[in-house]
Amino acid sequence: METVEVTEVIFEDESRHTSGRMVIYAERKNSLFLLNQAEERLYNEERVQLVENGVYEYELPDVRTGISIRGNSVIIPSKITGSIQKGRIETGSYNGLFPLFLEDGHGKVVGRASVEIKSTKINYREDYRSMLQYIGDKCNDLLLDIKSPTQLKLTTDPSKDPDTIQQRFAFLKSIIESREFKDAIRRIISTGHTNLTDERVNQDIRKNVRHTSDTIKQIARNPKRMPVPASHGLHGVLFSKGVSTPSIPTFVTVNEKIEVNDTPENRFIKYSLQVYSDFLSKIEKVLSLKKRMADKRLLSEVKSLNEYLYETLSSDFFRGLQEPTYIPYGSTVLQRKAGYRELMQAWLRFQLATKLIWEGGEDVFNSGKRDLPLLYEYWLFFQLLGLVSKKFKLSEPPVNRLIEVSADGLYMKLKSGKQLVIDGLWENRGRKLRVQFSYNKTFKWTSQRSEQGSWTQQMRPDYTLSFWPAEFSLLDAEKQELMVHIHFDAKYKVDSIEGLFGRNDENLDDEKERQREGIYKRADLLKMHSYRDAIKRSEGAYVLYPGTQDKTWQGYHEILPGVGAFAISPGKTGEASGLSGLSEFLTNVVDHLCNRSTMRERFSYYNYFAHKEQREGSVFAEVPERSLFSGEREKPVEDIKMILALVKNQEVFDWIESTGKFVSDLDLVDGELMINPGFFSVELIILIGSWNMKALGIYRINSGPHISSFDKIKSLNYPNIEHDIMHVVFNIEIDTRYDGIAWNFSNVNQTISVNAFDEVVRKYTS
Repeated sequence: METVEVTEVIFEDESRHTSGRMVIYAERKNSLFLLNQAEERLYNEERVQLVENGVYEYELPDVRTGISIRGNSVIIPSKITGSIQKGRIETGSYNGLFPLFLEDGHGKVVGRASVEIKSTKINYREDYRSMLQYIGDKCNDLLLDIKSPTQLKLTTDPSKDPDTIQQRFAFLKSIIESREFKDAIRRIISTGHTNLTDERVNQDIRKNVRHTSDTIKQIARNPKRMPVPASHGLHGVLFSKGVSTPSIPTFVTVNEKIEVNDTPENRFIKYSLQVYSDFLSKIEKVLSLKKRMADKRLLSEVKSLNEYLYETLSSDFFRGLQEPTYIPYGSTVLQRKAGYRELMQAWLRFQLATKLIWEGGEDVFNSGKRDLPLLYEYWLFFQLLGLVSKKFKLSEPPVNRLIEVSADGLYMKLKSGKQLVIDGLWENRGRKLRVQFSYNKTFKWTSQRSEQGSWTQQMRPDYTLSFWPAEFSLLDAEKQELMVHIHFDAKYKVDSIEGLFGRNDENLDDEKERQREGIYKRADLLKMHSYRDAIKRSEGAYVLYPGTQDKTWQGYHEILPGVGAFAISPGKTGEASGLSGLSEFLTNVVDHLCNRSTMRERFSYYNYFAHKEQREGSVFAEVPERSLFSGEREKPVEDIKMILALVKNQEVFDWIESTGKFVSDLDLVDGELMINPGFFSVELIILIGSWNMKALGIYRINSGPHISSFDKIKSLNYPNIEHDIMHVVFNIEIDTRYDGIAWNFSNVNQTISVNAFDEVVRKYTS
């Protein structure tokens, strides 16, 4: 492949005559390439190669008056008129074959050409091929799980639905080009199944012949005979039996066991290959009538695949086989023998795959386009589905959610932008969790904290894993802060952590400058923060990209909350490289969610109760910022419990001041003494003079409550003690930190009550 700065593309009309010429100039270095003829054939791509996100200038020096190039989002004709038409090419995120059209003033196409827009990733061709094959394999695997395929009309005529030729061919190609298929063919040709059969052969009588009643009759009756020499012992025996001229036949016909390969199983294998070839021939016929460049490219791929089938069928092994009279589905050879078993499964897949309609496939490879980012997104879906299926017990087979069966065909519902949900269960380590794997789940804006969704604009991550305790419904789990969402986004275009998130030591001024220029590396990191922060009850958001390095950040020492990236790349066969890192992460996440003593568990619990009851009104008061004992931040005013107590008279107040004790009677209910349970959680006591309804002071509780007898209280010289019952005693100390609050207790009507601090402030301050 040659790197150039300028090249040209030739337009041709329907008669293959030159109708124009486009000269393309590269604005950036290493962004315009030319393939040689060998590379064109090898890659089945156009000679002129542009790159994604590339910028070019073009001119049309030879077009006739009234002829112009068709503009679109990539081709941008200049608004400046002149003798030579000029413009710009901005490839954006496009990948694959890009057609160019010259048209007259009426919009009629008078010239066609095409260029290739290639990915900037080095291995994009291998990635495209391997991911497409992997998706085809997984779809074929799903098809084998369909419960009732008998209702389908299993036709294999692609001409009846030409719009789906590309995807149908892609699935058949994934079957035939798989290593499993080709290894099975080689195994059958080299060591295929054979049968032993009897064949009548003439055997020289002079050789050792195993005599039977049949051979004895032939010795007596066979007309082709030879005389027995007089010197031979048999001559005398026959002569003594009255045979005047002793003779024996020159040969006898006997049964001989021979090995043949013309078996029902081999006939079926040949028949299946012929069906595949016929299917491809029909595709060739349909494509040969089309004029699009994408169809010509597909035609080349179809012919190449069919040539492999022709070559296989022409081998000596298949050449002498007769046509099958039936398909031996019950044969143990087809079900168990290596090679035959794989080709039988391929046949079953083909019968269903030719009826599979994948709406989302049009977005990947329609009109020659190679949408690698979208293909990577679909490929990751199957990778994550496999991971989820291994780790969790799914409530139903994935095929039930992915593929819809009807009399007209099979419809795969995997399409970018459309939600797909698969439910599962985790039961281990003492906790049972519901698991939901979602593709394109939309979190709509909602103002209700208890509802699922986003509290800003609606969000739609590519994949979401949701966990919640199995005893709760999904709605209740959201409402009670028991839900945990973890989001993932597919990003094919980058292959390094620095490309995703930028450098740690990056100059922020330079970064802001690039942001103004529209180049912002940290956009993906900020998007993960957006998912994490905007979608309610989200604890993690991560990028999945085809690199080599994982990178995660944790909010604190626990695995959640967190953001980051996991490197998952397609291998040569479509299997994932790097999936183990994500697998280990999910194992750790589930362990974390099953651990009842995590900070996240406590936070979600208090978060639920904090939002459960929205209290009206505000609290503006001089409240201490620090705890008197620890020096750390003080509790929120809602969590500080206090006693409001009316003091009977000045004498009782003086006793409280001198002893540092506060005494309250136990309640007598149905003859039983009861202690107010709120007493055990209070921290402060506000004493109010009953004679003037003014605050006498706020006291902090040093210890208590204690239960004291009547005699004990009396021994402390408590004034005006009246009831011979048990009492509650608190040891208290004045707390002057609240002296700045102006109280108004004129409406207090209870002798003693337990309240939250914020309630007291709202109710009893002016």
